[in-house]
Amino acid sequence: MTDHIDPETGARCFQTYVMMGDGMRLNSFVFLPSDGGPSYPVISQRTPYGITNSGGTANADISQGWLPAVEEPLRGSILRGWRNIVRQGYAAVYQDTRGRFASEGKDRVYADDASDGWDTLEWVSAQDWANGRVGMSGSSAGATTTYAAASTRHPTLQAFWAQVGGSSIYDDVVYEGQSIEMERLWL
Repeated sequence: MTDHIDPETGARCFQTYVMMGDGMRLNSFVFLPSDGGPSYPVISQRTPYGITNSGGTANADISQGWLPAVEEPLRGSILRGWRNIVRQGYAAVYQDTRGRFASEGKDRVYADDASDGWDTLEWVSAQDWANGRVGMSGSSAGATTTYAAASTRHPTLQAFWAQVGGSSIYDDVVYEGQSIEMERLWL
C-alpha cells in the first residue's frame, strides 16, 4: 500500500486489495480528506466499469484514480469524482468488482455482488479512518451492485443512492416485458 498525496486537495490516497470471504482480493482505492478526522463517514462505490481514468489504464495506480474526463465530464461514475467527496469531509472508497480490471476472481455478472458488498462493508467498518457510517452509490451496473450490498442489511450501511439500475436482475434487466432482453447481457 503506497500513499499518494493529491496536490490539489491534500487528500491522502492509497490503493489496496480487500480480501473477500472466499480469499479473492478486490482492487480498491481509498481517498481520505486532508483535514478533520481521525475518522470519517465513508461513501463507497463498487463498479464493473473500472476505477482508474476513463481509458482503464494503470488499473492499480492510485494517481490514476477515477476523475471526470475533461472532454466528457458526465461520463463514468455517478459520484463524479472523489475530490468532491473528500472536500465535503467524507472518505471515498472505490472498488473494481470481482474479476474486473485489477480485481481477482471470475466475473460472474452480479452473482457475487451481495456477498462481496457485505465483505467490503466489513472491511471498511474495521478501518481506523472510518467512523462506522457508510453510504453507497452507483449508476447502471454500479446501481445494481449497490442494491445487492444494501440487500445484506449490513449495520454500517446508513444510506444508498442508486440510479438507472435494476433492483431485480431477472425482472428489470434480463426478462423485462415477458421476454429475454439479449442486449442487456453485455457484461
